[in-house]
Amino acid sequence: MARNILTRLVWLHENDYVHCDIRLPNIVFVPGVENCKYVLIDFEHSNKSGLSPSEHLRDWDHRTLNKKNKYTVQSDLYQFERCLGILI
Repeated sequence: MARNILTRLVWLHENDYVHCDIRLPNIVFVPGVENCKYVLIDFEHSNKSGLSPSEHLRDWDHRTLNKKNKYTVQSDLYQFERCLGILI
């Protein structure tokens, strides 16, 4: 799962986008697919990296945004790390 999600995040981040709502309910298993069994869904909050969010999502904590109150690539990675922490 981690490899599939990180591969997709690399593509988003290389194109200067962030997901903004990485949490377990937004990671879906797709049966019967060989190369990508897990996918990110729910892109309604995605945006360009480094913008100030118009709202704070319920799963964010005080470490999600940077010191300038911006959501960045590091924010996505932090949120994904939290997901992995729940699974371990």
